[in-house]
Amino acid sequence: KQWKRLITAHLHYIMNSSRRDQWIEALRACFPMDYALEGYLFPDTYEIYSDESAESIIGRMLTRFGQIMGDEYTARAAELNMSVDDVITLASLIEKEARHENDFTRVSAVFHLRLDKGMKLQSDAPLKYIFHTSGVLTFTAEQMADTSLYNTHVYEGLPLGPIANPGRKAIEAALYPDEEYMNEGYLYFCLMDSETG
Repeated sequence: KQWKRLITAHLHYIMNSSRRDQWIEALRACFPMDYALEGYLFPDTYEIYSDESAESIIGRMLTRFGQIMGDEYTARAAELNMSVDDVITLASLIEKEARHENDFTRVSAVFHLRLDKGMKLQSDAPLKYIFHTSGVLTFTAEQMADTSLYNTHVYEGLPLGPIANPGRKAIEAALYPDEEYMNEGYLYFCLMDSETG
């Protein structure tokens, strides 16, 4: 993961560089992921101009990401022995796994505890990403055994990279998991109702 940490560390510099377009191309070449900037295009409300280039919009989204992932969050990530990429990857899982924002910190706690114990996360959210599906609640044994590096049923630890562009609440949840759940040692959660969560 060294190459990912290096690129993440220089993300803010890259986006404020006069050679930003070249840097974006370099990022795309370096990231062996489905989408090079997945996770870093911060979801927010933007005023987009009709003649604005895609590169300009991407640059603003990345700049906003840098503002959100500031010194406090970066320091907290270091406390947890996580890279920024680890935090964003975990936050993307939380956002896609939890149906409601008030469950984000609980899902985060379960994932943190499983990571601490060296357990597989066994999240279905990356399977939806791998197979480009939504609303699917069950997967075949063949799908669950897929060798994609995003598959947390097959590999321990976090997937290869983010599976979505997480918002601020999911990032906060990744950094500050529910303390009660952490103390109780919860390793599992379940969906009570497929419609309401």
